[in-house]
Amino acid sequence: MIISIIACLMIGGIHLLFCASHPTDLRYNDWLIIGHKIDDVEKHYGPAVRRQGWACFDENGHGYWMRLDKDGTVISVSYGNGPWG
Repeated sequence: MIISIIACLMIGGIHLLFCASHPTDLRYNDWLIIGHKIDDVEKHYGPAVRRQGWACFDENGHGYWMRLDKDGTVISVSYGNGPWG
């Protein structure tokens, strides 16, 4: 009984951490992306489509958008059609 309770608590804790770190899209860990250089993010997730001040992980324009500062550091993320609608 105690082992089952501990297992449920561990699974619940892992689930909560996963949901907290992936609120924008389940494929991308926001904690590993925000605050890091886009080059480092691309090493982990693959190439992104880049535009001036933005990068995106979906080619069709509807996807995981990352706003970049002038140094190429990701400052925010969103999911949708991007900054151009």
